[in-house]
Amino acid sequence: MYINEANIHTTDAGYHIRLKQEYDKASFVFCFYNSMTLAQCEYNGRYYGGGVRELVPSEFKKTTVPYRTIEQNNIDRLERMFQEKASTKSIVDFVNSCTIAQDMDVQDIEKLEEIRGKLAQHRSANRG
Repeated sequence: MYINEANIHTTDAGYHIRLKQEYDKASFVFCFYNSMTLAQCEYNGRYYGGGVRELVPSEFKKTTVPYRTIEQNNIDRLERMFQEKASTKSIVDFVNSCTIAQDMDVQDIEKLEEIRGKLAQHRSANRG
């Protein structure tokens, strides 16, 4: 998930998601990278050649993104983490701390990560 500031069309882009005005697009993208949403993506998404993962619009609409307005310093930190190729775990842990950790117990978040991991392993084992 990313914000297409340049308005460049590419076949690898998402499905042109448009947000209502009350939502901040940078906060929405930030909030996407949490354990709950990513576990749903693993469960709902389709697999294509070479293990490529894709969500079509109907699958994306079924995916919950626990939205919060995120402070710019945290958005900047996440962007740096992606640029520096931080581990998926550190990215997800950071986003969790700013999103779902506000409302969920640590044990529930760990369970979501366990589910996400099992679904990803299943996908990897069934490639090609």
